[in-house]
Amino acid sequence: MSRSLTLLLALLLLGLPLTQARGAEVEQLWRGADQEFFEGRPAAAFQIYGSLLDSGVLENGTLHYNLGTAALATGHFGEAIFHLEKALRFQNSVELTTAARENLGMAKAAARAARVRDVERGLVSFDESHGLAYAVFTTLPRGLVMVVFGVILAFFCLALGALGLRRLEGLHGALKLLVLSLLLPVLVAGLLAAGRIWAEDSVRLGIVVAREAWLLEAPSAAAPRRPLPEGLELRLMEGPAQNYGFWKVRLPSGRDAFVTAESLREL
Repeated sequence: MSRSLTLLLALLLLGLPLTQARGAEVEQLWRGADQEFFEGRPAAAFQIYGSLLDSGVLENGTLHYNLGTAALATGHFGEAIFHLEKALRFQNSVELTTAARENLGMAKAAARAARVRDVERGLVSFDESHGLAYAVFTTLPRGLVMVVFGVILAFFCLALGALGLRRLEGLHGALKLLVLSLLLPVLVAGLLAAGRIWAEDSVRLGIVVAREAWLLEAPSAAAPRRPLPEGLELRLMEGPAQNYGFWKVRLPSGRDAFVTAESLREL
């Protein structure tokens, strides 16, 4: 077992998720999952962590992280990618965020390695682009974008306020130059921040979690199809309720297709 997998599950010993757990039964289940994992039974640990999530009693970044790590240890790369991506959507400690990103990278690399021959033969593709606007607005982490925007805006407001003070008239020219020089960064950072919010609110994404999944041309099991690789991220357009039990997805080419509900999980 790799150092990173051990480190991530070792975070449980610090009691990070137990502060939110309800009752001794939840704590017992959690410790039981820890024990299963550390004794070399990650599949059993995954089942127990999953029961905690399904019960609705507990959901946080640590639980999704542990689910993803256990799934990675069992070779279920789609489930691993899904849960590690979910873990990164919570407010976590620096250690947990770093570990989740490391394991997510491992899971994606393993998923691609498992289908490398199919990729070479042109049977599957790991193209996860969702358009130029989405790519631009999601290049940087949301937290970093918001912090940079806040800092630049604060300096801009301070300079603008100082510019209006009569007693600083001697510095009027320098302050005016400062305000003008900060205007463009404020606009750029503001655009990135607004774009990031737009991307997260309007673009729905899902992960292929099934080991054998198919991309269908119509919402029917009998429709022409081609294989989908486990762990692939797809843009979701409509849910199974609107398409007879199939997800409607949009491909990087702009074409729409369909995936069975059990093969895909929404982030």
